Amino acid sequence: MNYWNRKLQEEINNAHKTYDCFAVEAKVSKSTLTDLFKYNKEVSMFSVFKMAKVLFPDRRDIHEECCINIFAQYERNVKINMKRLFVIAYLNGYSSILKYLVDLSSSHMDCNVKKYSPLFKLFYERPRGGNPKEHLLCLEDIRKTVPKKESLDMEIFCDILYLLSSGDIGDFGMFDTYKDRVVTNISKIKNQDLKLLYNYWITDIWSYALLRRLKVNEFREQNNKLMTYEDIQYFPVMSAMNNLRLGESFLFSDYQKSYEYTLKALEELENKCDFKYRIAINNMNFLKLIHNIEIDTINLEQLHPAELALYFVLKKEYLKAIEILMKLKNKNKKLTPIQYCYLGQAKMDLDIIAESKKLFIENGDYFFAQYATKAYNECKELLKCGGVK
Repeated sequence: MNYWNRKLQEEINNAHKTYDCFAVEAKVSKSTLTDLFKYNKEVSMFSVFKMAKVLFPDRRDIHEECCINIFAQYERNVKINMKRLFVIAYLNGYSSILKYLVDLSSSHMDCNVKKYSPLFKLFYERPRGGNPKEHLLCLEDIRKTVPKKESLDMEIFCDILYLLSSGDIGDFGMFDTYKDRVVTNISKIKNQDLKLLYNYWITDIWSYALLRRLKVNEFREQNNKLMTYEDIQYFPVMSAMNNLRLGESFLFSDYQKSYEYTLKALEELENKCDFKYRIAINNMNFLKLIHNIEIDTINLEQLHPAELALYFVLKKEYLKAIEILMKLKNKNKKLTPIQYCYLGQAKMDLDIIAESKKLFIENGDYFFAQYATKAYNECKELLKCGGVK
């Protein structure tokens, strides 16, 4: 028996729990426990993960080590469990598992497993400085080599990465088309574990797209569904992100509510997922900046250069702001809509701010178009006062 099989069994015994009792607690079947511990069978990695999470609630290192080592013994059900484990790891920000699966797939003997390697690599790169525009181009090449046997799952992964990468650059124009295709393909998945994981993933992505389209009530309905998802206890990072996005939905309408939900998310994400913790910090800093509240409490080293430029705008150090934004423009060939808006604020140019709003709308990003409206009105008032308040 594998070391981690024994370790899980020992923990159950030490807690004086029967299989019946533990099966209910971990939301797995009793037969799954028997198969794993008595017959050493290859059970669903979702079940293995649930057991590890229940037995070692706050030990993310153990969750990763346990899942990697048990999965490493699998020979028959590799593909299906690789997909399960990848989605679990991606949603929970388990970096070690993701890196392991990238490496495993790149050198695996099964050519169908190997085909997932470039796709997994792009997912892995995304929160680690990957270029979303390059990822979209890479997806076109990956789609050309999808093996027939894996077409359904690989199309789901490809479309999900397309949605994530498009969202990263603020382009929500094609979201309906790709989301609908993902949902259709998920409906064809026969394995219930995997179908459940995929459905949660696409609902999470789609709910945020609704927010960016300014369909705030629909977003909150979907967000509430995510918060009451039957297995949400196994996805604390996603639970925190639900709070973070709920806070984001109040960005322009209610500072206090936005602050409270964002703070809650920060507390939940600390020491769990560095990438998403940084997103929460960015959200908190942005909230303070757009309302010009407590901006002196912001750690400037944590600010993206664009938001540092906004900070200097608020401090009326306009030349510093313009210099930062022009460097960004030279580096990236162009500015994003919000960066273009910051430039308009720094130059007190209403035409630039108005143009930035058009860019937001062209991308289907009506939520952050609100920022351009806010900036335009504030700048207009400043100009009436001769550029000073």
